Amino acid sequence: MCRLLGIVNKAQIEPEIFTNFKQQCQTGCVKSSSQPGHMDGWGMAYKSKGEMVIKKSGLDAASDSEFDRIARSAVASELVVAHIRKATDPQTKGKREFAHPFEKEDWVLAHNGSVHWKESVKKNYPNLIDTQILLEKLVENIKKEKSPFSGVEKTIIPILEQEKYTALNFLLTDGKNLIIYRSFDSEDPENESYYSLNWKKAENNIIVASEPVDKMASGWKLLENNQLLAVDSDLNIQSKILKK
Repeated sequence: MCRLLGIVNKAQIEPEIFTNFKQQCQTGCVKSSSQPGHMDGWGMAYKSKGEMVIKKSGLDAASDSEFDRIARSAVASELVVAHIRKATDPQTKGKREFAHPFEKEDWVLAHNGSVHWKESVKKNYPNLIDTQILLEKLVENIKKEKSPFSGVEKTIIPILEQEKYTALNFLLTDGKNLIIYRSFDSEDPENESYYSLNWKKAENNIIVASEPVDKMASGWKLLENNQLLAVDSDLNIQSKILKK
């Protein structure tokens, strides 16, 4: 249970975007059964000099001065993926190594939700948490497919059909494209409002966020359940609703 932020950018990013996102670690939506706050760590990946830089912390973003320092470095970045964490497993709470995003080869992933992988799956990925297993599978299939978009689709469909999950909201990037997906388990009536994922296109950027992060809360569009979206560096959009 976390909050997500993704930006594909062709100009300077407004610093308030990061300030407002950081505040969501205290004010962000939580489920009624959960304590307030997303205080169990944060992470940010941003493109600098052609490479993705990843910084993570086990501290809460609101009180960690390192978040502000990294945000100042990211305002001119072409691509940003950020995450503030509410840990599902208390044993991983506040530990930097479990903060998102995670990286494998050229791919960076931040995820909101939990996937309850079958034991037959988990045994093939020892010592990895659910999001890390998701990244492993995404990279495996992207390598096999003709495009990242189709590789992501090939990964998601079996999860929808075979695994239990609360949500598969995620941001995935190779530093060139941002791939966004929203999916939630509709059996829990709170999931639709909690596992939100919104996007907004402006002249020079596209922003994706669990909750709006700008002063003007207009113009945001809520992704549908099972909607897959891809944005390239020219802000071109590809979209598809995935079905089981």
